[in-house]
Amino acid sequence: MRTPTLVVAIACALPIALATDEASTLAWRSQGNPTARPHFWAWEGIATFFESLVVRDGKVLVGGSDHARTKRFRADYAAGTHLPLADFVLLDQAGVSGRYPQCAALASFFMTADRAAHREKFLAYLKVVHAGTAVPDTFEACFGRKPADLQAAWDAWVRDLR
Repeated sequence: MRTPTLVVAIACALPIALATDEASTLAWRSQGNPTARPHFWAWEGIATFFESLVVRDGKVLVGGSDHARTKRFRADYAAGTHLPLADFVLLDQAGVSGRYPQCAALASFFMTADRAAHREKFLAYLKVVHAGTAVPDTFEACFGRKPADLQAAWDAWVRDLR
């Protein structure tokens, strides 16, 4: 049986992606320490979002609600151990420690919810985080609203996860 080209391409790209992530971290550190800046959760969020990649019926899918981290976040949410958006979005790398399920779920929300209504703003936000120039009001600058303004939509999305 022949291995599908897409699967081979993904398998070949993974080590390159991991090396690129490590290289970007080293480049960041040479410019200062962006991991200590607020909003670093977004970088971890997009990384964990892409951990959900699956190939199903010949299609590459990402951001599914059946991803292990998203499932874990549903349990954290039900237990009340998650942080509200206004607090969570300000986390630096140290603050994100132990909160990767919320990173994954929130990135999935911004990338997929409401027919990807927030995707472009999230990607603009992610670019600022990646550049290492995030400041406390970066979320508001990129989304045009405060995190608390999206809390109800976020809560509804999490409650509807299956």
